[in-house]
Amino acid sequence: MPVDTVADDLEIALELANLADSISMRRFGAADLSQRRKADTGIVTEVDLAIEQAMRELLSRARPSDAILGEEFGRTGAGARTWMLDPIDGTDAFVAGGTDWSTLISLVEDDLPVVGVVSHPSEQRRWWAGRGLGAFADETPISVSTIDRMAEARLCDDFRVSIGRGLENNPLPTLARLCAWVHPYRDRLDFLRIAEGDADLVVGWHAGAGPDLFSQVCIVTEAGGRFSDLAGRLDVDAGVWVVSNGTLHDEAVRFLNEVIARGKFDPAVRVDEDIPRIKEARGQQPNAPFRPGA
Repeated sequence: MPVDTVADDLEIALELANLADSISMRRFGAADLSQRRKADTGIVTEVDLAIEQAMRELLSRARPSDAILGEEFGRTGAGARTWMLDPIDGTDAFVAGGTDWSTLISLVEDDLPVVGVVSHPSEQRRWWAGRGLGAFADETPISVSTIDRMAEARLCDDFRVSIGRGLENNPLPTLARLCAWVHPYRDRLDFLRIAEGDADLVVGWHAGAGPDLFSQVCIVTEAGGRFSDLAGRLDVDAGVWVVSNGTLHDEAVRFLNEVIARGKFDPAVRVDEDIPRIKEARGQQPNAPFRPGA
């Protein structure tokens, strides 16, 4: 795809983000939000619906031949180019008045991300990228770290509970022990930490984020990083995926595959007995990173 076409698409994506921010911030913190539970038990509010509707109307004028896949209204249109829209990713936080929510926008062509935008208006932050154009955070070019030794790496997740209990059947705390630091988990923002060079590895285990990941994958890869499943494929629907600064990617993927091959962990089975304690610990942890051996 010609770079000038990507630049035009990126400009439209940023317009969509401006539109979404203007709607979400007008109602952020409102006590009278209309909301309901969806079939998957997630919350949808009047704001989710209003943002997606407004973005669809803009795209119908700017890119009428492109398909759209939205979180709230599903897929419309067909073809090689699809706009992926999640008006508010983290609606529970939005409703509660917390800041851990974002608008996710991407354009995918032939299953590859062309542009990606993550807008985080409650903290006045935004990240974006276009294929061949690089990655940016708040107008500033960003790039991944150059760390090439696992012993110096910074992993995004908080495994204090798992590490402290010495679990051997979960490769994530085992991987964490190889790293220098572990950063508390912040979901979609962990991709962006890697893109900005503030972290080096994220592993998604039973993540299930699907199309929502395309915006972040575009930003990470344009910043010089990598995203793949454990077979090296760009599969956003994979049960397990790895995001890295690029130089550590093959080693991390190889390590996780070796742990699975040794029979210590079945990636098709959740470690349910540990998940509640990890979630509880996350809620009690400070934001500072920690050393796995400490």
